[in-house]
Amino acid sequence: MGIDHSLQIKILANIEDKKILKLGPLINEESDELVGYLIDESGSEIDKLKDITYRLTHGNPFFIYEYLKSSISTGVFSLHSNGDKWVFDESLAASVAMTRGAAGLVAERIRCLPLPAKEVILVASALGNSIELNAIKYVLKNNIKRKLENEFNFQIKQEIELWMSSNEFEVDKFLDNACEKLNRDHLINISDAKLTFFHDKIRESAYELLDLNDKKNIHRDFAEYFSPTYLDKENTSQKVSSKDIFELAFHVIQGFESQYTNSARKLLYLASQRATEVF
Repeated sequence: MGIDHSLQIKILANIEDKKILKLGPLINEESDELVGYLIDESGSEIDKLKDITYRLTHGNPFFIYEYLKSSISTGVFSLHSNGDKWVFDESLAASVAMTRGAAGLVAERIRCLPLPAKEVILVASALGNSIELNAIKYVLKNNIKRKLENEFNFQIKQEIELWMSSNEFEVDKFLDNACEKLNRDHLINISDAKLTFFHDKIRESAYELLDLNDKKNIHRDFAEYFSPTYLDKENTSQKVSSKDIFELAFHVIQGFESQYTNSARKLLYLASQRATEVF
């Protein structure tokens, strides 16, 4: 959890007497205990589920939770036809494990999201762990415009056109619909006009689903959105922190490669100046 996580900002920052514990992966026995607690069942079939869960997730609590949900939705772990006991399907479990893996389960959830939620989480994944909604809105609008101009998938175009009014993309409604779905599915949290990922593994999985061209465009749009503001503040008392400058420089490099705009060049120069001060 980073310093800009909503839990850190809203709760932990206001607790004076607190201890910070860095938690690593669970050991086998702890993983088994967590599975037993989440499933609230016992028996030989549960023991099989515990075994494969630990082998696939290596004790990562987030992946344990994801795998258990997936094992039920795919039928790996299901109620017997007479409804009196749970059954673990070993052959199905092996095939799912081979084709997806623990991280793949998160990616599969994202792939199955409705269009608004999927577009928003993919765009946000390239921007960081906690992002201003206005920035997402700017990048999202540009990204949807590109899809309407270049997308060859007729079905996707049709879905996007459902969010058009008088030939204008209704980005606010699109974003609100997406955030409601993503928050309900425990993928993101909305607080103080910011979108924050519940877990960085979610962001990483979403980012891997973007193709290289989409990544470049999204990084560039984000840099174009913030660069003028950051540069304007440089000569005032409201200077942007070096951390934010360095992060935006990363987006400039990823988005522009070598064909920089004037504001992009100025931002990179500012980042180089800040680097000499910091390092």
